[in-house]
Amino acid sequence: MEVTGSEAQGPIVIGGGGGGGDGKITPKIVLKPLNIEQKYDPSNPTVYAKNVLDDSTLADYLAQGYTYEVEVSGLQTGIGYSKTRIVEQTFVFYDKFGTDVTDEFIWEFETGLITIYDDFYVEIYGFEFTYDGTLYRYVDYEALGVPWYEIHCPKDYTISFDASEIGMRDAGILDMSTFYSMPITITYKGEVMTENVPKVMFIGEPMRISKRHIVVVTGSTTAEYVEGRILTDDSFEIVKGELGEGDKLVIDINGKQEGVGESQNKYEQAFIENEDGEVVTGNYEVSIKCGILKVVEST
Repeated sequence: MEVTGSEAQGPIVIGGGGGGGDGKITPKIVLKPLNIEQKYDPSNPTVYAKNVLDDSTLADYLAQGYTYEVEVSGLQTGIGYSKTRIVEQTFVFYDKFGTDVTDEFIWEFETGLITIYDDFYVEIYGFEFTYDGTLYRYVDYEALGVPWYEIHCPKDYTISFDASEIGMRDAGILDMSTFYSMPITITYKGEVMTENVPKVMFIGEPMRISKRHIVVVTGSTTAEYVEGRILTDDSFEIVKGELGEGDKLVIDINGKQEGVGESQNKYEQAFIENEDGEVVTGNYEVSIKCGILKVVEST
């Protein structure tokens, strides 16, 4: 069975096969070190990573009293940027009672950034969307007169660049290092600089696309007992949220009930495709609950 979205909506993530019990899916959480941005100080040119995470993905848990321990490695000396990483096997997650619950989650680690900048830098404004299959580009908003950056440089200098190739379609956070692949021009008193060109830093908030959330329930059916008949129901319903425009959800439902009694209408796998046949499951957070198959005595 499949359901096709008809109106634009937001992102999605899918739980892996569910069948266990109530169809509960192990939570998956992405972790990354806290990005550090600091103005260059010639008396202290090296900045080290901090053992702190970008807690946006943990916010709900931290608000409930959960805590964590982590070690982050990385440093940057002088103007520029470098990646920071979570040291392997150092992340530990505790519930509000201090119990280690790290193994109750699926963790995905990403890198952070240390950025040291001087007077030649561009501050990027944060744009946030929900996945709907659209390619979001900064220049499209620039064409509409919506500002998305601010240039900082000394008097008599100008900074210009071509950001036409920078954008996002899938859920995630734009890698700030992408900006350094752009053609960048610096002029001094109207003349293009070709020697001793200052390094331009890009700081601020990157573009973000959130995953779309949906809740799905497999079909429930009740029927009278008929000898030799196996009760099945391959239907399902999206009871909360919606698919993105052109996306479709496919679920392999394999629940069955033989004889009088009831059982969960379980499923084996589920995935989401866009209209081009590409799997876009990673753009969604999906919770799947199992319906009930029930066979009653014949009247």
